[in-house]
Amino acid sequence: EFVILVSGGNRGAWAAGERIRKAIESNVFRVEGLQGLVNVRLTVSVGVHVMAPGDTAAEILDRADRAMYEAKKRSRNRVVSSAA
Repeated sequence: EFVILVSGGNRGAWAAGERIRKAIESNVFRVEGLQGLVNVRLTVSVGVHVMAPGDTAAEILDRADRAMYEAKKRSRNRVVSSAA
């Protein structure tokens, strides 16, 4: 897991998450396995939260984390925004 801070409100944050998701999904990684080199595709689940006045760092991370787990619950490889 990692955190990226972006400006642009919910639309900008969601768009950044979607660009990252698509970039990861579109790559094929060659990995040495038991059968030799194999192609591996990865996907990513992204949780987005837009900071509200008075939010603490812990609250921001918690809301983004909950959104990420909601993305995983919805079959992964998607961007989900928190309800704040």
